[in-house]
Amino acid sequence: MNGIITVPNKAVTHGPKHHFFGYYDVCPWDESGRYMLAMEVDFAERMPKQGDIATIGVIDLEREYHFEPVAQTRAWNWQLGARAQWVPSTESGRCIIYNDCAENQLVSIILDISTGKMQVLNKPIYALSPDGHFALSVNFGWLHRVRIGYGYECGDEVMEFDPENDGIYLVDLSTGKFKLIISYSQVIEFRKRPVMVGARKHWIEHLLINPDCTRFLFMHRFETKDGYYTRMFTANVDGSELFLVAEGKISHYCWRNARQILAWSRIGSVDDEISGRTSLGLRLLRKVWNWTPYHLRSLVRQRVLSEYLRLFDDRSGEWIPVAVGIIRENPHMSFSRDGVWLLGDTYPDNKYYRTLFIYNWETQQKVVLGRFYSPPNLTGPARCDLHPRWSPDGRFVCIDSAHEGSRQMYVLDVSRIVKT
Repeated sequence: MNGIITVPNKAVTHGPKHHFFGYYDVCPWDESGRYMLAMEVDFAERMPKQGDIATIGVIDLEREYHFEPVAQTRAWNWQLGARAQWVPSTESGRCIIYNDCAENQLVSIILDISTGKMQVLNKPIYALSPDGHFALSVNFGWLHRVRIGYGYECGDEVMEFDPENDGIYLVDLSTGKFKLIISYSQVIEFRKRPVMVGARKHWIEHLLINPDCTRFLFMHRFETKDGYYTRMFTANVDGSELFLVAEGKISHYCWRNARQILAWSRIGSVDDEISGRTSLGLRLLRKVWNWTPYHLRSLVRQRVLSEYLRLFDDRSGEWIPVAVGIIRENPHMSFSRDGVWLLGDTYPDNKYYRTLFIYNWETQQKVVLGRFYSPPNLTGPARCDLHPRWSPDGRFVCIDSAHEGSRQMYVLDVSRIVKT
């Protein structure tokens, strides 16, 4: 049984400046649940330029949502933010980490907001381990060049493609030391497909470490004249035991536990995917896609293209379909800590509304929490996705939204729903 429940949303940031947090794979709350991280900027309708500053602040939920600035950064974008987040397992419990551009070099900074003590690491971070001991990094300069809106521009930061000496880096947070653990060459040559020979460019993104800090997930994407394609990999945190889980069209994903991965996908070899995209039927469909009613798009995706949520097993690649016909759009998704509830959203429909929902894994019940207007002038990588995130205790949900005219952060109390 599915239902619609309008959950009141509370703005925890306010104008005249704009506030947001960033991607859905990072939690803005600290473990106490009292404080949240947020980004503050002066503009909302364009992409950040080199040198544009964003202020990182802490929201005190027990002091009328007071925003206290604690740092500034020149390495940020609307999608990933500055990867600002709380660092667990620190002595004071008041440390945050974020990316910055310092002296024409991308770095990450660990800041104790109680004492002001700073530690500068010579690599920006993409994914922080759940235990706070290490992080994974990529070349954000190259990522900025190949996919605008997901990397950072920082002075003379190298943006050339060096497949032998660039890729995924392991960063030790205690020492600041880093090393290359998987190169682009390794990834490209791993079960290389014929179509990849003529690829225009390759990039790695969406790194995510599993809950027990033993393995991580990432996307290898490459572009041809027909579009870009995805291969989903996992590996041990030292880069060993690289495994190709799936390939084809793969988008948002999350770990359900240390072994299982939930991903929105249409799978098959990338060669098959390219053959499908260049077929006459699909080319005609793409021409009328923007004029197709929203609900019909969902039907075509699932019934015709076999595009839906799949639960994959790491190390084997075996999968089962999930919530087909219930979750019909590609969501930014994450599980509650107990693994019972899946939180997700949609992109704007034909009337520019995005839907926020939670899905009960055990009962297969989907509950719509609300629908939020998305201003049509916020498009492309400058759009304002909801990017919903759980609070540590699973009682609240936080979103970014511009439905009231400016980018702000909102919190919804879902405790009554998840308890019943």
